[in-house]
Amino acid sequence: DDDEDEGSLSRELAEIACNLQWRSDALGDHCSSQGKADRFLADLSETAPFETQAGSLVDPPAIARTILEIRDSLLETWADNVIPDVVEEHTGLCREVLEQQLRSGDGASPGDSPGDDSA
Repeated sequence: DDDEDEGSLSRELAEIACNLQWRSDALGDHCSSQGKADRFLADLSETAPFETQAGSLVDPPAIARTILEIRDSLLETWADNVIPDVVEEHTGLCREVLEQQLRSGDGASPGDSPGDDSA
């Protein structure tokens, strides 16, 4: 039963990835360099809603708001999951450097430059 759930989840994630790739491809050059995505969103926000030849209503400002909401949600999730790990890793690295300095008898203060014998 767990294998079936994993397969279902895997298929769902693959479908989401394909949809995201399709959307990225649809944006074309808009997401290839910094600033273009923001200009694209600004253009969407400033475009009045319109009706297609097929009669469908397209609301570009609503699309821009949806993109921003999704982007904000992704950023918040990323920050909640990554930043604590960075802090923990940084603390561990600082501890390792200090322990190495203490073992080597370096005795250097944090602000000292390597090879500075002026003291």
